[in-house]
Amino acid sequence: MNSFDEIVNEDFLKEEIREDFFIKRSMKRFWATNLRVLTIIKDICKKHGIKYFAAYGTLLGAVRHNGFIPWDDDIDLFMFRKDFIQFQKVALVEMPEGYCIKGFGNGYSPIKFVSNSDRIDEYEKRMKENFGCPYIVGIDIFCIDAIPDDKKERDFFIDVYGMVCDVADHYENYVKEETAAEYLAKIEEFLNCKIDRTGDVKLELWKLSEQLAGIYMDDDTKEVSIIYRFVTNDYKSETYKREWFSDVIEVPFERITINVPNGYSEILKEIYGEDYMIPKKNFAGHTYPCFLNQKEYLEKKFGIKLED
Repeated sequence: MNSFDEIVNEDFLKEEIREDFFIKRSMKRFWATNLRVLTIIKDICKKHGIKYFAAYGTLLGAVRHNGFIPWDDDIDLFMFRKDFIQFQKVALVEMPEGYCIKGFGNGYSPIKFVSNSDRIDEYEKRMKENFGCPYIVGIDIFCIDAIPDDKKERDFFIDVYGMVCDVADHYENYVKEETAAEYLAKIEEFLNCKIDRTGDVKLELWKLSEQLAGIYMDDDTKEVSIIYRFVTNDYKSETYKREWFSDVIEVPFERITINVPNGYSEILKEIYGEDYMIPKKNFAGHTYPCFLNQKEYLEKKFGIKLED
């Protein structure tokens, strides 16, 4: 079996044009490092029987392009919450030195982020290890959660979960507006719980949101959701039939493979519409390239010029 560095080699790093879009060498380095992180996640999942799926633009890229969408720059994955809990336990032990998992507990969000580093200043080390890519590179993991089949119960669950996330997301603003105490009291009343106000209240709210998101984890509901995305995206999309995730299909992705859900076509229609196979140059909701802020920081701090 060829090593990863033999599969993703110098030839892969060459600039090229795909779908009339020019992909720079710096982006190819970033892609290659993403593929390395993905390979590490895949190996851990395979070893421990953990199910994962390509998500969002990565799923679309796998199905439509057998790799990255030419104008995309990162990798997204889905995992059922139970699988992610297991993954997190073993990955923290088995990932290479320096790799980390970020989430609500360390300044990220309910979206999980597996990265090759959390020390931006160690760019020279990363360049040596990752095809000349100096940037922190990571993969977002979105937890799939069960949602109630009963409409009344579902609506209540979504309303309360949405309130908790909203207060956590905007806690500083509510403190300034002197409405934080009112919202905290409402949450406590709805959930019959007590929020610790003596420490990091925002962190306590994120912890509560995680408990809420997984409350139906053991229930075999008909539908599932990326619940955080659902409540922060004007309640659009993000609700899928459980049967669409009942199995995995391994498909080509650049020079390796990735798992997609058996119901990938229905999922892609739900997210991107019936015509998802027609390429449209829509960027992924963030600055392109996503490493631009890192580039500017490193150049300014160390007085260097990095590859455009």
